[in-house]
Amino acid sequence: MLNMNEQPINNDPTERRDPERESSPGSTNRGLWIAFALMVGVLLGAAAYGYRSLKNNGIELAQLPGMIQSMTGLNQRIASIEATMATWTSDKQALLDRLGHAERKMNSNLQKARQHADVVTSQLEERIVDQMDGRTAIVDARLDKIEVGQTAQHAQLARLQDELASARREIAALRQTTDGELAGLQQHVAGSDQQVEKVAQQLERRRVDFEAVRNTETEIVSGVALKVNDTDIRHQRFSGWIQILPEARFLWVSDQGIQQPVEFYRERDGSQYELVVTRVVPNSLVGYLLVPNAAGEDARSPRAQSGATALASTPSGQGGGI
Repeated sequence: MLNMNEQPINNDPTERRDPERESSPGSTNRGLWIAFALMVGVLLGAAAYGYRSLKNNGIELAQLPGMIQSMTGLNQRIASIEATMATWTSDKQALLDRLGHAERKMNSNLQKARQHADVVTSQLEERIVDQMDGRTAIVDARLDKIEVGQTAQHAQLARLQDELASARREIAALRQTTDGELAGLQQHVAGSDQQVEKVAQQLERRRVDFEAVRNTETEIVSGVALKVNDTDIRHQRFSGWIQILPEARFLWVSDQGIQQPVEFYRERDGSQYELVVTRVVPNSLVGYLLVPNAAGEDARSPRAQSGATALASTPSGQGGGI
């Protein structure tokens, strides 16, 4: 802005006067008025130019104070933003410093970790090498032992082959010797088979069913008779005696239960008999007698009838009891 109190400086060389003329009071006043008129013209031109500019921009003179006040608030906000930017710049610098410190610390830790990893890797490699050396030594020792064992096995195999050949020769000689003995043994076995067949024929028995009435002597087969003296239907038990001819022996049977065999032999040929009662009914017994085939050729019918003729007189205490 121009200071109205200031006097304009005239730099026009045409206005320069001689020192002699300047010394005249009239000429000095005339020059001042000219200068003043020029300054007023300049101010008027400037005012007209400014007014035209404000009018082109749609700005009234009455709006200038508000605009100046808005400019003042804007300057304050700009100042606040500049302060915030300064603070942010400071915080940014602090953050950058912290990041730099963290980066340096991380690089240091990473370097230490790499060094530690190198040391551990070196130690691990040494341990692996030592273990491999030890295992290689063990494997070599085992291979040596296996080779020694194979050598011994080859020698043992050769010895076994010699022994096998010798055993084969001995077996051949023994076979020639035993052929004659085997022929004699076969003849002996054939004779033994015949004897066994005879014994089997003696031991083979057949079943003869019977029914014996109480207080009646019943001939089951030729030479064997049964008499029933007492029966117990409730407990399925009986008492009586067995007569064997021609020995005239009596075998006593006392309180005998069912399905309990009574075994006896004939003295003339040693044949074995076996009497079994299967059921006790009122006043009679039902059962069977196992008779050797050789001794039972003259046996009676499978079911001996009651009331057969007595083969001998009623026993008076002879014979053994069962």
